[in-house]
Amino acid sequence: MRIFLFFLMVGSVFLQVSFFPSFAFMRNIPVLLPFIVLLVVLYTNRFSTAFAAAALAGFFADVFSSHFFGFWMIIAAFLVVLGHWFITSYGRLPIFRKT
Repeated sequence: MRIFLFFLMVGSVFLQVSFFPSFAFMRNIPVLLPFIVLLVVLYTNRFSTAFAAAALAGFFADVFSSHFFGFWMIIAAFLVVLGHWFITSYGRLPIFRKT
């Protein structure tokens, strides 16, 4: 599962920094990373796995982005904490449960 998460995050970052800028509409580039981070938070059971995957994806996004270093890492960490808080407060969505 961790290998799949690794390739999902790294693949989404590479799509975001190399493929999506060619589809900029009115200087706005589609951002895939926050949606993938929230999907990983909803799917995984452990906070540490989701946080490590988000930190890795944030690192790669920071390396290739024009923002200051740490921008995407802060956003990814905030989304993991917010998603984990939402899941622990309101319960897991039944669509993402493992059977």
